[in-house]
Amino acid sequence: MTLIKINGITEPSQADWLNEIAPNYVGFRFAENCQNCVTPPVAADIRAALDRSISSVGIFRDQPGGLILELHRRGVIGTAELDGDETENYIIKLRDIGHMPIFKLYPLSMHADIMMAARCPADILILKMHNPENLSWDDLPQHFRPYIMHTEQTPEAVAEAAAKYKPFCIELEMQDDLLKMNELVAAARG
Repeated sequence: MTLIKINGITEPSQADWLNEIAPNYVGFRFAENCQNCVTPPVAADIRAALDRSISSVGIFRDQPGGLILELHRRGVIGTAELDGDETENYIIKLRDIGHMPIFKLYPLSMHADIMMAARCPADILILKMHNPENLSWDDLPQHFRPYIMHTEQTPEAVAEAAAKYKPFCIELEMQDDLLKMNELVAAARG
């Protein structure tokens, strides 16, 4: 079964809906200057309202390791997602010091990106297609390492991605329309 990760959680009022649909992961964006960014105190309030079976992921972009480690120590996040230009050494050091799983975003534009992603020391990759004219999901090796797939946010695309490519997890973006979110979650679950 494909797992589900929902990013862009910004309000404690979203916790009831999240507890009802029970995604495997929720993503809190701490990266500055990004859409749906949340402060550490608000993320802590949301985390406190979430069912313990839902894992929380802190999403960071080229930010100090101290912030990530502090949020993990306080129980606000269980996993760190790195969306910037973090080096392999940074990833290894953060995982070893923090004793937490690390997700790493890899935008894919050409075949060489697939090979670079395959060598990344992160525990799980988040793959996002950036140039569908040059590269498609079909270009991934059949038994590629476990990855989270960020695909087009329509029920049809999500259902096809889950059924055809069988990623470890499908990544969805939180939207105001909960009916649409329910459709996306149902599509990911098949």
